[in-house]
Formats: sequence, structure tokens, C-alpha cells
Amino acid sequence: QFALWVGRLFHLLYEFFDRVTFKHADSIIFVSQNNKAITIARHPHLERKSFYIPNSVDTNRFFPLPEEDRSKLKRRYDLDLSEFNILFVGRLEYMKGFSYLIEACKQIPGITLMIAGDGYLAKEIVKYHFIRHLRYIPNERMNEVYNIADVYVLPSLYENCPSTILEAMACGLPVISTPVGDVINILPEGNPIIPSRDAPKLKEAIEEIIRMNKLNRELLERIKNLNLQRARESFSTSSISQKLLHLYEKIIGKDA
Repeated sequence: QFALWVGRLFHLLYEFFDRVTFKHADSIIFVSQNNKAITIARHPHLERKSFYIPNSVDTNRFFPLPEEDRSKLKRRYDLDLSEFNILFVGRLEYMKGFSYLIEACKQIPGITLMIAGDGYLAKEIVKYHFIRHLRYIPNERMNEVYNIADVYVLPSLYENCPSTILEAMACGLPVISTPVGDVINILPEGNPIIPSRDAPKLKEAIEEIIRMNKLNRELLERIKNLNLQRARESFSTSSISQKLLHLYEKIIGKDA
């Protein structure tokens, strides 16, 4: 309850500073279509200066590694090659929803839950034998962490345009997520989107990916390839940079 109260207080303060910023900004860029729509519904006068451009992913830094390299990395991280590796990346706090992920994974045999990140709820995970707490990982090493995973899970209660999903997609991972921010628009068909705060549904989604990995590799490969293609075509740094450049030119042109 305390963590929930702290999370709500944080977002109330965040909304206050947003309003101050919106008032003085010449233009506003939203990385989430959903949050742009919500903001304009509350403040219709902002529509004329509001634009949508999503986050990007550097596909030269995040990319799939060959299977041989992935196996070597798994041994380096001391992972059991026979187990299914689930990855969570983020701060260990209530709003990231990782407690629901732990609850779901407790009931699934033969898995390792890798957690890359730290926070005030880290003390909750030390008692679970199936968790590998990688703690903070420098960004330059994150590509190898994504590549030792079999699925990426984002159980968050709140996001805008989560960069970790884009990074996981660029590494060719299937993704399970809650319907936060722009996730529904980001993920191609086939990636499970489950309700927030629903550990049983999350468990079912993980088990479905595990079944695909064992019994329907063709479908799983299709999902992974669609994710990789979407990341490269729609969210690459070069693609998003061009959109930003065109927007800046448009804004400067208006002011000239």
C-alpha cells in the first residue's frame, strides 16, 4: 500500500510539472499516441502544438546474435541451457508490475527469470531460487542480455513508449506486455498483451510462448521475425531521426 501511495504521489507531481511545461512550450512532442490523445482531451487548446514521434532503437547496437554466440553467452552467465529464460528489464518498483511477474513465474517449472535492474523492491526477490538478479547492466552490454533470453516480459502498470520493448524486438525476441502506453500500436500480431495486475493471465501467456518454443517453432519464428522487421523499419534511430528533423524544420518554418 505504501508503494502504491508513493507511485500515485509521484505521478501527481509529474502531472503538475507537465502542465507548467505545456504552458510555456512552443511545441510538444509525445512519444505515445495514447498519452497525446489523453492530454488533448484534458487540454484541447494544446492540439495545435502537439505532435507524435515515438522513441527509437539503435539497431546497430541491438540485434540478434547467431545461435552459437547465444549459447556461449548463456554459459558465461551460468544459465542452464535446458531452461526457458524470461527477461525483465527495469526499475524494481511497484509501477513496473514485476511483483505480478514473480507471482506468475512461481508456478511455472523449468524457467529462469532474469531481472536486469535495481530498486527499492529488490529485497523481495532474494528468496526465489528461479530468479537471476543481474542488477544494473551497462547499456553497452544489454544486447547480450537480450540475446540470452527466450522472451521479454513487460508487466508495467504505466508506460509511454517503452524503449525496452523496442530493444527486445530489435534483438528478435517475442514480447509479452500489458496494454500500457502505445504497446498495442508497437507490437505486431502474435505477441501476447495481457491485463495489468493479472498474474494468472501472465502465467498463461508465458506458458503459451514456452509451448510454441517446444511444439510450434515455425509460429514462434514468425513472431520473432515480425518484431525484428517492425523494429528496423518503424523504430530505427535513422527513421525516427528523420521524423524529428522534418518536424523541427516545420516548426522553424512556422516561426520564420
